[in-house]
Amino acid sequence: MIIVEDHQPQASIVVAAGASEQVKAAAKTLQTYLQKSTGATLPLGNVAQGQVAIHVGLTAYAKTLALPLGKLDKEGFILQGGDARNFIIAGGSDLGTEYAVYDFLERYVGIRWLLPGEIGEDIPQRADLNIPVARVLENPAYLLRYFWTLEPSGQSADDPYPRYPSWARQNRINNFSRISFHHNLLHLFPPSVFAKSNPEFYPLLDGKRYIPQNDAEEQWQPNFSAPGIVDAAVAQIDKYFQEHPDAGSYSLGMNDSPKFDESPASKTRRNGKRNSLGKEDVSDDYFRWANEVVEKVLVKYPDKWFGTLAYDEIADPPTTVKVHPRIVPFLTYERLFWLDPALKAHNQKLQARWEQASAILGWYDYHYGMMYMAPRVHLHQTQAVLQYGTKHKVRFHTAELFANWGEGPKPWVLSKLLWNPNANLETLMDDWCNRAVGAEATPKLKTYYANWERFWTKDIVGTAFWNKSFGVDKFQRQYLSYNDLSYLNEIPESIIVDSDRLMNEVVQLAKTPLQKQRAQKLALMWEFYKTSYYAYQGEMIAAQTDSTNPQSVLDGLEKADVHLAALARRREIMESFKDDPLFHDVYLRVNPDGNRGSDVKWGHDLVLKAGPLARANDAVLNKLEALAHSQNTLVQKLSSEVVLNARR
Repeated sequence: MIIVEDHQPQASIVVAAGASEQVKAAAKTLQTYLQKSTGATLPLGNVAQGQVAIHVGLTAYAKTLALPLGKLDKEGFILQGGDARNFIIAGGSDLGTEYAVYDFLERYVGIRWLLPGEIGEDIPQRADLNIPVARVLENPAYLLRYFWTLEPSGQSADDPYPRYPSWARQNRINNFSRISFHHNLLHLFPPSVFAKSNPEFYPLLDGKRYIPQNDAEEQWQPNFSAPGIVDAAVAQIDKYFQEHPDAGSYSLGMNDSPKFDESPASKTRRNGKRNSLGKEDVSDDYFRWANEVVEKVLVKYPDKWFGTLAYDEIADPPTTVKVHPRIVPFLTYERLFWLDPALKAHNQKLQARWEQASAILGWYDYHYGMMYMAPRVHLHQTQAVLQYGTKHKVRFHTAELFANWGEGPKPWVLSKLLWNPNANLETLMDDWCNRAVGAEATPKLKTYYANWERFWTKDIVGTAFWNKSFGVDKFQRQYLSYNDLSYLNEIPESIIVDSDRLMNEVVQLAKTPLQKQRAQKLALMWEFYKTSYYAYQGEMIAAQTDSTNPQSVLDGLEKADVHLAALARRREIMESFKDDPLFHDVYLRVNPDGNRGSDVKWGHDLVLKAGPLARANDAVLNKLEALAHSQNTLVQKLSSEVVLNARR
């Protein structure tokens, strides 16, 4: 079916007169990107104009066809020719239709949204567009595909953190509008509503009733055994659905707190054991309450769903009740741990228990991301995990990603695998790299990411960081601690050197201006990783320096230039992120002046530890004096201060 020929439109775009704003916007998106690719502006209206019509949504013509809409999830879609002159782009809902447009543009026009913003758009230039008419019908494997902090619903004016809504929607990342499950019981039982009338709804702790100080406080859990607490919850949820008729779900997620009620009535509802995380097992108590609430809400709202977190004290399935089939427990675990055979067996045993207790499950994973000071790539392992999930009742997936776009294809590939875990991973990697930096640079970029994937899926397993993250037994952890920077000690310098060479070659081999620009962005984040590594190694060397041993001090001073130069450059790069649309989020979340304040002084003690010996040891003083004339202003400043103090 010919859509564009020699840059001239041979088709029009049709939407129903009564179409929603979302469907109209999807049709406009189709028109816009077809123009960007071919130079042709297809007419857009409520009736066909020309020989061929592309119908976006259920137009009058589309409704005459026997489309298999009943086979579609609400986010699924159909692309197909109706006859020789009509092509249908339609979804199971308005959102499904929007996704169908993005798929059409990817599948037939070749457009890719590799990274957020214009730098990430890759739009092939073509004079002609001729599309097949065979039916394409797709549904998502995972109904929830949400990554913190990519928010498809938009960027609120008061939110300083970039959410990249366009990129999220273009890559079919959805959000909690599909199902809500996160920490929410503080909102279900706000003290402003219940503290005076029903103080028994709040936990008894150490023999005293604990009443939250305000509605935002979440360091408590409701007393699930309190008389009337089920009906109170039902009334609150009924009110919510009345006020939000389009909401399809409600979260029964526990608060983020271990402060559960300690009354005898609650204790008798529990099994008196520790769960798989070594915490008090509260699942029987909680799910007994949740089941009763859901059963009553469904009388009035039979089509609603309820999400919850299988987390901490509720990490294990209940043993005295089954989970209500309209409740979706989200099992919180970093499934990268499955690389460890013992941890894999341990967690899959727990997974099997949840499968026995629940009709449907969600996964809450940890794919960081931003907080790590090295590219954290593990796509082959993640694909295997997602394939397992589809065979074991898992239909919903969310992960703390906090995308660091220096990880290149990782967010994009993850979005594709959540839609179809059986997609060819190598094809996806080739596609992203080729489109991002060009065919000549692709082998170098793929090798760069493969090296880091080897580190995060082979080298790190069994290390001290792997086994003792959070300082607890590895079987009682839910995720690795990104604040534990000891993983940097496990990275051999050879990987750093090789990565530096590969990234330099990627920049050199990228051809077009846009490919060069993308390569330079990846290289800038690589330099941040590299300088983080060397700055941290300086801190580790400084920690081992004996300030009473002249040779130890001199060894530290000998290395000061290299490591403090890395620290200074790291700071310069971080400052450059402040005004960089792609990396601004990194500036806000990892900025050394923010939540990682100790980073600012990494390696300073390489110089400062020389202070005690500077007065008595000529070799140390001479070395400091030499460093006071260093080209590195930070080394110069620190050394001059120590020399000045030594001469007083």
